[in-house]
Amino acid sequence: MALLTSYHCNHCGQILHGKDTPCPACEDTPLPRQRTSTQPLRRRPLAVASERKGNERFEAHANVLLQFFPSGVCYALSLITPVVLGRGSAPDANILDLTELGAHRHGVSRQHCLIWRRGKHLVVTDLDSTNGTYLNGELLRSHEEYVVADGDQLILGTLHATIFFNRNGNGHHPQ
Repeated sequence: MALLTSYHCNHCGQILHGKDTPCPACEDTPLPRQRTSTQPLRRRPLAVASERKGNERFEAHANVLLQFFPSGVCYALSLITPVVLGRGSAPDANILDLTELGAHRHGVSRQHCLIWRRGKHLVVTDLDSTNGTYLNGELLRSHEEYVVADGDQLILGTLHATIFFNRNGNGHHPQ
């Protein structure tokens, strides 16, 4: 009995018919669907240290908007419960799956970092990710809490995002 492995485009996720078959939609090289652990990147992300400009106050009725680059894709999170940013899903974890943004290629770990409310603040913690989490150009120490401000820059591996506070508390809530 032969084991069938399906392959998917790294960029768009389209199912491909062979290991080295380029994607007909975007000509990206496929990866096996059953991916191994996150590999260390050969380069550090371009992370420019920046001073905090936004407000750190994160009101109870606010939600957070994450805008990822270069795609511009946005996710609105209500943060009723903590959210793990990473790849795939886990039965007992509330994970925002960034696979469609090329997370594996960017060195994003399955459970890369955690964001949640702590009082009137938004907090991020790196979950001992393979390639690190950066906040405004500074590499975060694993398992330590960092307060996030409106407009801060977050980098997971080499996947860049800007964090915005939506004080109106409306918008799409994926979880």
